Amino acid sequence: MHKIHHLSKNSLFVISMLLSLYAIAVSFVAESVGYYPCTLCNLQRAACLAIFFTSTLGMFTTNKKIPYLANQILYIGLSFFATYHLLVRYSLLPDPCKTPAVHPKAEKKTGCSQKFWEPFGIPPQVLTLLIGSTLFTTSILASPKKTKKSQFTDGL
Repeated sequence: MHKIHHLSKNSLFVISMLLSLYAIAVSFVAESVGYYPCTLCNLQRAACLAIFFTSTLGMFTTNKKIPYLANQILYIGLSFFATYHLLVRYSLLPDPCKTPAVHPKAEKKTGCSQKFWEPFGIPPQVLTLLIGSTLFTTSILASPKKTKKSQFTDGL
């Protein structure tokens, strides 16, 4: 039924590494242009870095269960931070950055609710939310299904 079941955990780790590197690269490109990250952006960046490191660890260890489960928790965390940031961006939640954080070399102030940069016309929080939720859904669909025999059907 689902063709995603044939994905190995190593390929999921590679996909996780590439997508987290993409998210980190986009954030550093924005920073190099002069938009310094707010607190919520830094939390999303930290989640992406953790996903990258646990995926790297998962590729090179024999027991892949712990990095696999850690990544699933990190995907949920990344999706949560991105959703929260998106709600702050559209003023549905209060801005946790009362005064915008300013980097000493920053040309532009960046607060959590400011709309300043949209790659491909899409807010970066939406891209991060898509990355986190897609990785989580893929990891759930690709996880091997354990079949447990019922005590009532063992004798049949």
